[in-house]
Amino acid sequence: MHTPGPWTIRENENGTLGIDAKEPDGTYCQPARVNGDATDSVYGTTTWANARLIAAAPTMLKTLKDAAGALYRVTDDPNADKLYSDALAIAEDAQQNALQVIAEVESLI
Repeated sequence: MHTPGPWTIRENENGTLGIDAKEPDGTYCQPARVNGDATDSVYGTTTWANARLIAAAPTMLKTLKDAAGALYRVTDDPNADKLYSDALAIAEDAQQNALQVIAEVESLI
């Protein structure tokens, strides 16, 4: 089980980036740290891009789980056409979300 989102990015004093979150009980944690100097003129944008992609992971995972759940419900319901349409919309949203995050990351590199 992973730490639930949202995950946020924090710049550490040493130039690395931390991915911050809270456990379900409210306890602060750092589920990930991105190596590389975020202030470096050459590699800094890649470090930030990697951090943004990592921080978006819980949101993308939740969207994909929602889409899968909707698709599973389709097979067990007499109103399958409507449910399929709903599941397809959720899946398309998940794809759009993932593409948006990837585009944002790529624009930084």
